[in-house]
Amino acid sequence: MPTIAPEALAHYRATARRHAKEREQALVAYRERAWAVAKAATTLLKATYGVERVVLFGSLARNESCFPHSDVDLVAWGLPEHLHYRVVAQLLDLDTSIAIDLLRGEELSERLQRRIAAEGVEL
Repeated sequence: MPTIAPEALAHYRATARRHAKEREQALVAYRERAWAVAKAATTLLKATYGVERVVLFGSLARNESCFPHSDVDLVAWGLPEHLHYRVVAQLLDLDTSIAIDLLRGEELSERLQRRIAAEGVEL
């Protein structure tokens, strides 16, 4: 079995630590952008469409690990059903690198209502 020189191993470990730190910094930056998108979406929903209440739920609300492909999960109360898809299109334009899932509060199952009540963050 070949051995790795101590200098090479030290270089490998330093590189691995640097890459891990860079990944962590990128995730922190992504999380901050996702929160900014959630807040901007809330402002748009309330100011433009008269939505009464917006709650963030999912991994972002639970402060769990998120990934560069994690989405922003929102539920809104008071959004007219016929405007839902138009609003989603507008929300997706806030930051095209962050997906937004928008649910209407009036259409939630009881199970999802309980989950949102337990983990949701009012915006």
